[in-house]
Amino acid sequence: MNLLTVAEASKILKLSKRTLYNYIKTGKLPCVKLSNKVIRLKETDIMRLISEKTITYEPIERTEAVAKKFLKKFSLRGKLCQIPVL
Repeated sequence: MNLLTVAEASKILKLSKRTLYNYIKTGKLPCVKLSNKVIRLKETDIMRLISEKTITYEPIERTEAVAKKFLKKFSLRGKLCQIPVL
């Protein structure tokens, strides 16, 4: 188990220290209190927070219908336009 400082965790999460302190205060992120002024965050808790906030996209029928309509609208003479891939 690795313990991280608030500064290290804020760099990993790309959040401000203040935001992390707010997460700790509201209970979104547990911490290890070593003394009145020293707290550490478990690396596993940081990874859990990342996995909880990760959004996965799963296409649904409506999304596929909208995509087909879009492609049909922008097709030219049966050939698709050059749509840049992002």
